[in-house]
Amino acid sequence: MAINDVRLMGQVIGEPTLYRKRGNPMPHRAVLTIRTISRFLNSQERDKIVYDDIVIMTKSPDMIVEINQRIHAGDMVSIKGMLCTADVMRKFICGNDDCGEEYQDAGYTCYVHPIHIMKIKDAMAEDDANIYIHENAEVSNEVTLDGTVCSEVFFREERNYTYYKLGVRRSFHILEDNAEKRVDYPAINTYQAQAIRDHFCVHRGTRMNVRGAIRVRDVKRVIPCPYCGTEEERIYKVLEVVASNVNYTANWDSPPDSSAQAEEDEALEEEVKNEEAEI
Repeated sequence: MAINDVRLMGQVIGEPTLYRKRGNPMPHRAVLTIRTISRFLNSQERDKIVYDDIVIMTKSPDMIVEINQRIHAGDMVSIKGMLCTADVMRKFICGNDDCGEEYQDAGYTCYVHPIHIMKIKDAMAEDDANIYIHENAEVSNEVTLDGTVCSEVFFREERNYTYYKLGVRRSFHILEDNAEKRVDYPAINTYQAQAIRDHFCVHRGTRMNVRGAIRVRDVKRVIPCPYCGTEEERIYKVLEVVASNVNYTANWDSPPDSSAQAEEDEALEEEVKNEEAEI
């Protein structure tokens, strides 16, 4: 069974944006941003609480009406949704005064498609909203995915960090999206002991369950103008999943310490049995 489940709770940042096609007064797409909070327990930021501004996008007519009529800047909302990716072409204008040509750069974007959105509280002041989000941090930013690794596993030893993409089948078809679209490819980050384990165990084709939180960060890329060759630094916002728990389910390699790990697992299982017997 496909699992692609996102649960968010946070404050709406700015008014939702409605997009209309030329000549049609009815909006065909709604986009809003909500500020959430997460704890990256398995990263170098393990004790740091981090805010993330997450993009929510939908083409569902019913959802667009719901957002347009009921959701406003500053509201606290709860969202159940699905993590989606899409190929995009970003437009730039060359900064060289002697060129000034417009050109495109191919990439991909990741966003949350809402299945259900509910207003929890009307518009709140930022300080009050931050307090409310802190009080509900454990449910502010949650992601559960089941999929197959579809990229090489990048490992940075000095930081005990891994990065790879997961092919995740959609839990249901989005009628308004491309009819051929069935799989999304979110980026996964793991840290510390989990990153080392992924380095030894994970490869293309490894099947796994991932639980974690969405993180949004800026990534810098130097892109040359295809007309004059002028290189310019561009900043992209990248949405990734920081995993707090990874469970391999098929087609993984055994780590070098697999025997020791097996003994540890057996000892833990025996401890649990003993506790259950006492109860």
